[in-house]
Amino acid sequence: MPETTYEKLEWIHFAIQEAVRGNIEELEQALEFVEDIRESYMTTATEEMAKRLEKAGLLIPLLEPERAVELAIKCMKGGGSDERPRD
Repeated sequence: MPETTYEKLEWIHFAIQEAVRGNIEELEQALEFVEDIRESYMTTATEEMAKRLEKAGLLIPLLEPERAVELAIKCMKGGGSDERPRD
């Protein structure tokens, strides 16, 4: 089973080629690999944004990084936040 992102992309490519030929049996596994890659990308992007916010002094402490990023973006757009860090 593919483990690296590149191997997963190769599998997805293969599955699409097979589907074009009428064999859709591999598409379900390919979709799982797409979801893995997407989740990995989102986690990396969220962590990167959290690092940038922390460096700028904007990271809200004691919140999960995903929630802190979400709140910081909302504040930057002028939405404000009355949510406070957990004790």
